[in-house]
Amino acid sequence: MNATLLNQIIEPLAMASVKEGKIKKLDFNLSGNDYKGTGDVLFLYNDLNVEILKKGKDDELKTRDLISFFANKLVKNENPRGDETYTGKVDFERDIYKSFFNLLWKSLFDGVKKTVLGKKNK
Repeated sequence: MNATLLNQIIEPLAMASVKEGKIKKLDFNLSGNDYKGTGDVLFLYNDLNVEILKKGKDDELKTRDLISFFANKLVKNENPRGDETYTGKVDFERDIYKSFFNLLWKSLFDGVKKTVLGKKNK
């Protein structure tokens, strides 16, 4: 799937935008309660390029060029990389004043973020 198709969801919820990339697979197993979300996220992709956004005048989204440049230096272009496949281990504390959907989205986003940054699970 073309990763840019997810921008309708990603832009308002994560203040980021996918400029290019192909998603091969997104598989997750999440559990949640009143206080936290836990689980695992497997996100397989190629050629990922992102932009970091900010709200401008009239709530228009604008690109943060310098931060986007550094974000793309940190983001791993593909998963798996060589013989190694990265997964995101989720352990996300819930804001009890926000909805359960917010917990699920933030937990999933946390796992995807760990995957694209190439964080090793402990």
